[in-house]
Amino acid sequence: MHNFLCLAAAAALLLAAPAASAGNGTTNDYNAKTTTNKHDATSTSDKLRRSDAAVVKAASESGTRKDENAAAPPGLQRLRASIDNLDAAIIHLLAERFRVTREVGHLKAEQALPPSDPQREARQVARLRRLASEAGLEPDFAEKFHSFVVAQVVRNHEAIAKSRAAGQ
Repeated sequence: MHNFLCLAAAAALLLAAPAASAGNGTTNDYNAKTTTNKHDATSTSDKLRRSDAAVVKAASESGTRKDENAAAPPGLQRLRASIDNLDAAIIHLLAERFRVTREVGHLKAEQALPPSDPQREARQVARLRRLASEAGLEPDFAEKFHSFVVAQVVRNHEAIAKSRAAGQ
């Protein structure tokens, strides 16, 4: 799991750098495929590295960004492309997180465990606050974001448990 998190962090950093996709003239959104193979990660890294000029050109040619960025200075276009890539990475990481927590929900339902684990959640909040502080992110924001995500996870776990109980 640690390797996945390191890879995800590295991908997010790479995605923060402006990138143009090959061939279609649009900025490169985060690829939904998560890779754990070092060769694949290197290939992805190579694909993601592009010049600022290519990003600006791609952003100005893109149907979705043409109107939005037409009057924006090149530096702003480049930064917006980075933000778009980071947003896509966040969405894909959240999707992966929810796939894993769905498995947790099924295991908890099978073993008749409660949908939430307040002790683990408290440890996670402390850990994430520390990580946020180290990363230069406001710890209160990180805690609120985590609480928002965990609330949805708990709702999902409750639904899984209810569905399992109805099926028995």
